[in-house]
Amino acid sequence: MRKSSYLAAEDASTISHTIAEVEPEHGAGVFGRRLSPPDLDDRRSRLTIPQTLFGRESELAALESSVEGLVGGESSLLLVSGPSGCGKSSLIATGLQRLRLSGRVHVAAASYEPDPQAAPYSALRQALSTVVRQILAEDDAIAHWRQRLNHSLGANGQVMVDLIPELGWLIGPQPAPAELAPEAHRNRFLFTLGHFVAALAPPDHPLILVLDNLHWADAGSLEVLAAIAGDPQARALLLIGAYRTDPASPPAPAGDALPAALATLEETGLSVQHLALTPLSLCATNGLVAAMLRDDPHATLPLAERIQIYTLGNPFFVVELMQALVSAGAITRVAPEAGWRWDLAAVDRLDLGDDVAELLAGALRRLPEATQRLLTVGALMGSTFDLATLAQVQQTPVEAQTGFQHSTRDLAIA
Repeated sequence: MRKSSYLAAEDASTISHTIAEVEPEHGAGVFGRRLSPPDLDDRRSRLTIPQTLFGRESELAALESSVEGLVGGESSLLLVSGPSGCGKSSLIATGLQRLRLSGRVHVAAASYEPDPQAAPYSALRQALSTVVRQILAEDDAIAHWRQRLNHSLGANGQVMVDLIPELGWLIGPQPAPAELAPEAHRNRFLFTLGHFVAALAPPDHPLILVLDNLHWADAGSLEVLAAIAGDPQARALLLIGAYRTDPASPPAPAGDALPAALATLEETGLSVQHLALTPLSLCATNGLVAAMLRDDPHATLPLAERIQIYTLGNPFFVVELMQALVSAGAITRVAPEAGWRWDLAAVDRLDLGDDVAELLAGALRRLPEATQRLLTVGALMGSTFDLATLAQVQQTPVEAQTGFQHSTRDLAIA
């Protein structure tokens, strides 16, 4: 077995996530040997995918500290970086879920997509729209927020309504903004957006904005983030940004602007913390393997040592390789009450290609050409899609996608 490359992890992640959304309950061996649904129930579907993070205790503690500071009225910026598949999104989601935030804390998350045609500020717009909808669901607080936001926005309310149409439901009709020269128009937009976000983050109602995949953010979004972070009126704002440190494919629409934008963010005066996620240690990988097999870590260590060599401690690859070993028969279900059994010699004999990403890409290449074309269309729709939307794009009835479902069942990816 050969070591894994991080550079192809993005493709592996896209393949896995897309197919998992389409048909997560059935599949077959990625090595080409078909498994029947009964076999799958016994051998793959019961392989535990733990919700616990392994080897990220210090990073979770840092996230918790940032949130505690936020509740105390201290705004801050938390940047989470690392290669594809290292668990950036999982770290943020797990950390926020574990904190059991009170209802007075608004939390909104959105992710930039690798779409050069995406509207400017796409993820930021989505996140702020989520916050507005949360406020609109708080019947007894609408009047308070309407007054607060109108006072903060003044004559520029329509500037924000143009960005977030749902805001109009909250603050009501707004006067048309004055016509300005392009540079003045841009400055007004940045100034107003900074004030708007600050108004959403008073000390008694902290705001957490999570923006994932910053490496795919447009140049406008990166500029806007600096304006938001630099607004002195932001009293209880936690900005969390996650981005990859390995090359993104397709390339970022803003080119190489992210490092400069991050440097600008760190100069805004906010308290800045940077969590750089590194590969899992052998101990952490073994903890993940043992949890998946529901076995004692001492027993699973020899298997984990092999997996560590092949995956280089990338948690996404660890999970996918474990799934693949089950499909290949190197890990088998003995009986529901007897747990799992693995054959180290069989693991060593497997030809898994150059890396886990290649293994998953090979699973795609074995799909029928028609199914591959449908997956290509689905990938253009974003990181997730459903069959109803796919049928609409294809201008075919949903029932016509049945073959697509059956074809994707031949993949043991989740």
